[in-house]
Amino acid sequence: MAFTRRLAEILPGFGIAGFADKSEGVSLTTSAIIPLPATGGFSRKMRSGFARFKAVKVSGTSITVALRVRVSDGTTQRVVANFPASAADEAVDYIFPIISDLDFDRLNFDATTGGTSPSYTVDVEFAGASA
Repeated sequence: MAFTRRLAEILPGFGIAGFADKSEGVSLTTSAIIPLPATGGFSRKMRSGFARFKAVKVSGTSITVALRVRVSDGTTQRVVANFPASAADEAVDYIFPIISDLDFDRLNFDATTGGTSPSYTVDVEFAGASA
């Protein structure tokens, strides 16, 4: 399911108008790393902004999703957000700020899934200002 409202629309004027990237409709049935962008890096280095992780169309029994978000400059990685496992039998939508002293050009959303026969669709997004 695509985003109904993008971050730049939800949070106008919070230093996010300079750059945005998204990956929508990633189907997961197990734990996975969702890179943003899917390959390579952003067209410019970033230092701050907002990220979003949205899980929809959740099915299975007692499904949980834990999330860890890392930024990278291609050499160094830093964890910038960590969400413990929470029941995701219904959709989850996390929107959170990222501020790093690392000039990064990619994000990794590490989704760890629990439960029986999990299946869900993930959309991820980042909007930020250049370093």
